[in-house]
Formats: sequence, structure tokens, C-alpha cells
Amino acid sequence: MFKGFYQLTSAMLSQGRRLDVISNNMTNVSTAGYKAERYTDSTAFKEVMLSRVGNNDVIEELDGFMEEQIRAAGIDCVGKELTGKLYELNPQLLRERVFGQKPETVDLGVSAVSRPPALCPGCPHRGFFYTMSRHKDFVVAGDIGCYTLGGSAPLNALDSVVCMGGGFTVAMGMARAFELAGQTDKKVFGVMGDSTFFHSGMTGAAEIVYNHGNVIPVVLDNSITGMTGHQDNPGSGYTLQGDMAETLKIEDILSAYGYKNIIIVDPQDLAAMEKAVQDALASAEPAAIITRRPCLLIKRIRHDIGKCQVDQDKCIGCRKCLSVGCPAVMVENKKAKIDPNQCVGCTVCAQVCPKSAIARKEN
Repeated sequence: MFKGFYQLTSAMLSQGRRLDVISNNMTNVSTAGYKAERYTDSTAFKEVMLSRVGNNDVIEELDGFMEEQIRAAGIDCVGKELTGKLYELNPQLLRERVFGQKPETVDLGVSAVSRPPALCPGCPHRGFFYTMSRHKDFVVAGDIGCYTLGGSAPLNALDSVVCMGGGFTVAMGMARAFELAGQTDKKVFGVMGDSTFFHSGMTGAAEIVYNHGNVIPVVLDNSITGMTGHQDNPGSGYTLQGDMAETLKIEDILSAYGYKNIIIVDPQDLAAMEKAVQDALASAEPAAIITRRPCLLIKRIRHDIGKCQVDQDKCIGCRKCLSVGCPAVMVENKKAKIDPNQCVGCTVCAQVCPKSAIARKEN
């Protein structure tokens, strides 16, 4: 039945486009220099394909969208059975799948070092996820963004990542499930970034407060859309064209929804971060947390950059500093070491050191 609806809708759109072309040509029949438009329907498309193309091989990533449309136009073609549905279609993979030619490789006799993905050195999200990782009774629903890496070792601070906007809605669902199961000891947090909040998180925030959800929504505000290429968002104060715009404040939106206790905290201050979490949990009114510190990769901001160093005499080799998951922190000769080429002086590792063996050195 739905397929019939789709076909009917497609026919209506096609006919509407055809009438638009005809009326536009009639209107401009006396316009000097006007070139008449041509409407190409599926029949003409089929004739063009058959006349200009030899083997109708369709190469596209993900689902076979073009393949399906071409076949719907009555043109025989080969698509996913040739290229497969998995992996990015790079030249080496296409050469092997399409032409049967495996890429030439050379065995160098060495194994690549395992390098799992990690938050950048100085990432403002690290302090929040370190705080979450210390509480095993917390349930944290994550979302799509840089902060998804908070679920990776050694932080291991996310319990779910479902879809864009799911940080709040999945958390709400889990809270309701715990409630029905009689599990009252679970503390549920919903987490997403600022750009995700503007994209598809605001409805989830409204759902939590409106339906009295036992959830603490957390917006990790780094003032940019970090993961996909630093596009601006309504909270950055700039349009995609780079023009200045009115900044939408996340706290104002949450306040308008009915959140009475909105806690804004610098996530790299671990003591303040822990206090913010505990204050939100203890709040008798609907509470939300906004962690606010800009991404270090934003070029228009002058960042406070320094370097952390390890006092080898004080270091006891406890490896506590490794628990923050910073790529700049390592162990060498059973002692902590910080790579000066990566460190930006955020001091998160210094705050977890039990012996105060790590200190920031100003540039």
C-alpha cells in the first residue's frame, strides 16, 4: 500500500515539474536570450543511459539508492552485488571487488601499535567523563559527537549511544524502566553536546522536565560542532557563512522549559565538576548541568596554553594519571611522563595525582 502512495506522490511531483517547465517557457517566449528549459522524464533518462553508457555498473557507498532508482526506470544495472555494502569504497577496495585485482602489499615484519581513539589533549569533555567514571552507580546515556569517545577505555563512562538526540530520550526511557523494575538506586544522566542540543536535543530536554523524569540532562558546551568539522551552531554566535548572529543561550532555553536549578561548571576543574554533579542529584527541583569550556581547536579564541611536567622524584608510578585517558600522558621507566608536543596544560592529570607530582609550567 505504501509503495502505491510513493508511486502516486512521485507521479504528482513529476507532473508538477513538467507543468512548471511548460509555463516557464511560455512566460519567457519573448524574453531575449532566454533558453528554453527541457523536462527529462524517466523515459528520456533511460534512452540517455542506454545510448551513452556501456556496462551499467553503479558504484555508491551505503545503501543502493541510485541502483534502485535506475532499476525502477527500467534499466538493468549491477550495484551492491558487485561492490558489497561494507566498508568505505576506497580505490584499493574497488579495484579488488570490481576488477578482481588485489592490492600489492609488502610485509615489513613489524606490527602497528594499537592506537584506540581518544579525546584530544586538553579536551574540555575529559574532566566530565573522568568524574562520571568514578561513580559506578551512575547510568550515562550518550549521544553522537566527539564526546562519544567518553565511552572508550580508560574512561568507560558511557552506557549507551543510540542516535542523534538519544542522549536525553534514551536516558528518559531507562529511568522509566528502572522505576517500573523497582530499582531506585540508579542515577541516570543524559549527555549531549551543544550542537546536538540545538539539532535534536531540545525536545528530549522538554520531555524530561514535562514528564517528571528522574534524569539529570547534561549539555557539554564546547562552543562549536567539534566532530564533523567545526561548523558553527546557534550557540556559537556565528552563522555558517561566518556572519555574527545572536547567540542562543542553552541555560535560557532550559530555564524556559522549567528547569529551576541550572548548574554551569568548568569541567576541567574536577572538584567543581564533582560538586556540580552532587548538587544536581541533591536538588529538589528539576536540575540540569552545563559544562562550559571552548574546544581548543577553535581558532578565533585565544586559549590559555601551557605545559605540564612530572617531578620524577615525587612520582611513585601509581599510574593514576593514566586514568584520565589523555594521549599526552604515558609511563616510561615505571614513572609518569608527559609528551610536551601534545600537552596543552589543562592540569586534569595534575588534579588526580595523589602526590602532586605533576605541575603546570607556563609558556
